[in-house]
Order: sequence, then structure tokens, then C-alpha cells
Amino acid sequence: VKGNHPQGLALVTRIYLMQAMEKEFGKVAYCKKPPTTGDPETDVAFVQFVNQQDAERAVAALRKGLGVSTTWTDITLDITGDWKPGEGGKGRGGGSTF
Repeated sequence: VKGNHPQGLALVTRIYLMQAMEKEFGKVAYCKKPPTTGDPETDVAFVQFVNQQDAERAVAALRKGLGVSTTWTDITLDITGDWKPGEGGKGRGGGSTF
């Protein structure tokens, strides 16, 4: 997942991203968001869903772009995403990582 904003994903916490993905698509097994650099080209987060179907719906939406409201800043952050390179949509432990 990448943020299409001059600050990258700096406006979203890992927990907030995980909650937004669960609310929109289904149960999240794992969410990783390394420390933010503020560079939208290098700031990424990884989300793994429990169900493959939920992951496929999420990737389909993220390929088009998805708005995530950042309530504490009153900014809607546009995020995009795709399958994690090398994973092919099949994460470890039976889930799906993008």
C-alpha cells in the first residue's frame, strides 16, 4: 500500500490502516507499516488478509485508488496498492498479502 500524498503514508498509523482495511474488506491477519520517511515513493505498508477473497477485493479497489479518511487531520488520503512482489497473492500462513 502506498499513499498518494506529498507526505506518503505519514498521515496514517498502522492501526488506523488496519482498521480501515478490515472495515472495507474483511478480517486482517497482519499489517506492517515501517517508519515513515515522508517520501511517497518509498513509504509502503503491507496488509495480509485472513481470506483470499477479501484480499482480491482489496487489491482490485487499491489498483484503482481508494480514499482513506484521516480524521485527525481532516485529509482524505488516496492510497494505492497491489500484490506484494514475489508473493503472487499468497501470503505465508494461508492468507493473502499485498
